[in-house]
Amino acid sequence: MALKCPKCARDMEAVDFQGVVVDRCSGCRGIWFDAFEKEYLEEMDGAESLDDGDERVGRRHNDIDRIDCPHCRTQMIRMVDLKKSYVRFEHCATCGGSFLDAGEFREVKGQTVMQALRRLFRRD
Repeated sequence: MALKCPKCARDMEAVDFQGVVVDRCSGCRGIWFDAFEKEYLEEMDGAESLDDGDERVGRRHNDIDRIDCPHCRTQMIRMVDLKKSYVRFEHCATCGGSFLDAGEFREVKGQTVMQALRRLFRRD
């Protein structure tokens, strides 16, 4: 049975990025990340392609902040991204999953100038 989007109640579809499967809403295009998937994908080049939604729709849905977890049905809590504190998303303290509205994961993945310089001069 498909998950239902906690924001617009449409079906979520499984989307694979290099072996990591997340659930993306077929309506508002928000993304559900199971525990640690968001953090793992943040480190993967190109993972921002998962977030193909319209950020204007995401901003409208961002105002909906009292939602239940699509997995365990407990009320999720509002969080801010540690690196980009203007990005607000919902997190489930019970199962560890996170829901980001359309455009938010692209924003989280966007590099700062310092991150780009570190990556350029990184010794692997």
